[in-house]
Amino acid sequence: MRIAYEQKLAKDISVFINLDINNVLNKINEASATSGTSPIIKYEPGRQFWLEAGVKW
Repeated sequence: MRIAYEQKLAKDISVFINLDINNVLNKINEASATSGTSPIIKYEPGRQFWLEAGVKW
């Protein structure tokens, strides 16, 4: 999920901020494996937040 905001300033200059949220539902992704003692490998990346801010000109 991405939430973005951009504000135009003078002439061709604008500032922006983006908030990215990965794995919003905090869901565990399962993948099958053919080797090892367990047939299921659980991949848990967890919820991540990324904040980006910048200026465009």
